[in-house]
Formats: sequence, structure tokens, C-alpha cells
Amino acid sequence: MNNDHNGNPTRLGLGHLPSELIVEIFKEVAWKDVLSIRKTCRRFCELSKTLSIWKNQFLEHDGYTPQEQARNRLITPTLSPRLERLMESYTSPELEHLFLRWQGAEIGWSRDDKFPVRQRSVTLRIPQSRPFLLIEGGRWVLFATTAGSVEYVDLDAQSEDMVERLLVPKQTTSGASTKMAVDIDDKEPVLTFNLALSISTRNEELLQIWKVVLEVDEKGRGVGLSARHVASYSQIPNRPLEGIAIGGPYFVYYFWLENHDPETHFVVVNWQEALASQGHENGLISNYSMRIISNHLVEKINAVYFLEGNKLFISTSNRQLIYNIESIPISLTFQIPPGSIPPLLEVLEKCSVISNPFIFPYSVVRFSLLSEELIKGMNINFNSPVPSAQIYTLKSAPITLLRGLVPVLGYKRGVFMRRHGGVAILSYPWPGHEDFENFRASVILKDFSRENWAGRRALRGGCVCIESLWYPVRKARLRAEAEPQH
Repeated sequence: MNNDHNGNPTRLGLGHLPSELIVEIFKEVAWKDVLSIRKTCRRFCELSKTLSIWKNQFLEHDGYTPQEQARNRLITPTLSPRLERLMESYTSPELEHLFLRWQGAEIGWSRDDKFPVRQRSVTLRIPQSRPFLLIEGGRWVLFATTAGSVEYVDLDAQSEDMVERLLVPKQTTSGASTKMAVDIDDKEPVLTFNLALSISTRNEELLQIWKVVLEVDEKGRGVGLSARHVASYSQIPNRPLEGIAIGGPYFVYYFWLENHDPETHFVVVNWQEALASQGHENGLISNYSMRIISNHLVEKINAVYFLEGNKLFISTSNRQLIYNIESIPISLTFQIPPGSIPPLLEVLEKCSVISNPFIFPYSVVRFSLLSEELIKGMNINFNSPVPSAQIYTLKSAPITLLRGLVPVLGYKRGVFMRRHGGVAILSYPWPGHEDFENFRASVILKDFSRENWAGRRALRGGCVCIESLWYPVRKARLRAEAEPQH
């Protein structure tokens, strides 16, 4: 407290503090208050644009340990969007723009105004149904063709530049069935991921690994993607695949041996070890060791994911399974094991749709799943040698959303296709939510422009994307809601 010219005590205001101290105060203020404070005076406006303030806004929303925060790209998937580069490489305006766009999308999805938050439209060159993947972060979407090539679209580009660009060249003549899976490498300073391709023709089944890296300009900004072929693997046995997944040094493919045999067989391969031992980089690897799971899994396979610690997660219509990969015997040829491979964890829970895994600190993994007419949460704890699972009922799904429709689930929202166009968004809480006991499930309707909308009847052509969720529509159009994954 100071005295005025008459000797009377006066109080010091915020503006009397040093700039460094004001910045430290702004770092502890909610983002809405930061925007309000900057309107009060020119000095506060300039200080509110300090880089450390917006870095802190991101880190306040991740919940990771300090060691993980140090990399500044491992952002909790339920909250902040994934960054394409180390946080230190962003300018303050870039970080503020990303953060406010994400917050605007979050507000928009909670507002029942029937309008999508941010819609993009792309005309596809090839008017046919094509496999697609949206890379986590919501900017890049990959498309596979019947010739085994892969193209991509930048959803952040200007409308005139939002066209398909070649990533992986043609691998065969037209008529192939191509499947894709990706595994993001968080150890790299820019967006980097391994792309696994399964290319199926009448004569052969081929597996490929490509390394995809973000291309940057002289200012370090991402401008495109480039791919390098790492290796090709002949599939053993030579059967059409039901699916493929990749994670760390492993990939897994699964299939039926015979069309009339509903049992699914899984082959897990350490592709990095096979590549190192045979030294066939960019060549074909036909002999490699494998681990086989054939546990009489006759149920529908919902999804397969790799988890940390060499764990394989398999979701079926009747149970959820976790295997310790290293405990599965190694085989040099494909042979169905004489006995069952015991899972590390088996959860007898019916499931028709399951989310991606959501990784949390302290060895916790969460999934959202649809079990009959209930949205449930599965919390898996890996803190002990034998993991444990808890199932929570999050909310019931209105039956009107489930009739003939396949939802896509995020951590706290599910998206349901509407027959006449647009989507319905169902929000649900997890235990620990401040109003979990009294939370009322809300259904919000969002409409799209319908000039090319054809509902669900002819599943050909382009796609609709809600957050990071995609649906086929009839015309060769791509409609994208560019919002971070939830």
C-alpha cells in the first residue's frame, strides 16, 4: 500500500504489478476470463497473448504426469486436441487459435441449435465406396483405393486446396480390397505414424508397413504428409482378412480359415523384429515368427487394439478380452494351437459397439461401449500383475436412436446417424463427473446441408465426419466436422 501526495494510503491495482507477475496470474485464470481481461486495457491485451499463458491452458486440460507433459504432445484424448508438433514450436497466436477453436467446438456440440460447429465439403475424384481413416487430431483423413494406393485430404486447407493428394502409390491393378490401420509415434518431434495396409487380390494377400511423417515448411508449419515404404509381409495363411491393427512393434491380422467356419483366428507378428532379423527393408518378408490365438471366438469381432505393456485387447459381441502378447507361444508356421490361450483378463459383457481406448495416467484405460440399450463405461486398471475391470452404466440410449442405426462412441458422447439427414448426439457422464448422480442424458440434433444427402440406403461414395467419426453417404462428397475427438 502506497500514499498519495496528501499522505493518504492508496491501494495498488493489478495494473501496478510487474508484467512478469501479471502473466503468472493470467496463467491461473480460466480462458474465458483471459479473453475478458484483454478487453480492459492495451497492456493487458498484449500480456494476455503471452505464449506461456496458452501453453498452460493446454496443460491444465491434460491430466498427465510432469514427465509426459514435458513432451507436450500427449494430451488427454477426452480433452485437448492432439498437437502435430512439440508445443515449443508453436507461436502464441497459433496455440491460442487451436485452443479457442477446440473450445468453440466443445461449446457448439453442447448447444441445441441444430447447426454443425464447422463443416467442410470435398468432392472425391473416385465416386465409389472407399475405406477411410481420420488421423487423431482431426486434420488429415486417409482414403484407400481398389488399386492399393492411399490418398489424403487436409481438412484445414482452403476450400480450393482441399483436394486428394497421393500418399502411397498404386500397389496392384484395380479390384483389390484394402484395409488400413495406424499407430502414432509420440516419440517423434512432429506427427509421425506407422501405416499398416492389407491389400487383398484374387491371387494373394499382402501386408505392408509405411512410415508417414508430417512435412513442414521453413516456418515449421505442417503443410502435407509423406510416406516411406518400410517392408512388405506375405500373409500366412493366404486368406481374406477380417481386420488388421498395429501398435508399437506388433501388428495383428485376423480371419476365418473357411467361409463356413465362423471361428476367428488372430496372428500377432513382431514386424520390427522380423525386419531386423531378415534385413529386407523395402522388400518382401515371407518367413517370420508369429503368435496365434484361436480360442474358438465365434462371436462378432467389434475391434482390436494394442495397449501399453505388450497387451492385446479384443472386443467381441459377448466378451472383452486382454492378452499378454509375450505369454503367447511363438510359432514359425501357422498352426492352430491344440489348446486355448488363457487371456490375462476376460470380461463377460455384451457389446455391439465400442470406442477407441482412452489412456489415462496411473495405468488406467477406459472404453465406452453400447451393451444392448445401455451406454456403459469399462475402466481397466493395470496397476497390478493381473488387471481388473469395472463396468459402469453411464446412461440408457433412447430406443429411437437405435432402430437400424449404428452409433459411434466417444468418451463422453455418442453420435447416431439420422435417417433423414444429420446426426443425434447423446451425452453421458463418467463416475467422478461433478453431477454424475443427477446428470440427465441430453440428445442434441445437428443438421447438415442436404443438397447431396441420401441417407443410408446406398452406401457409396463420400463420408460425413462428426468430430472424428465418419459415415458413408450416396454421393461422392466428403462432409467433415473438424472437431477434436471426444
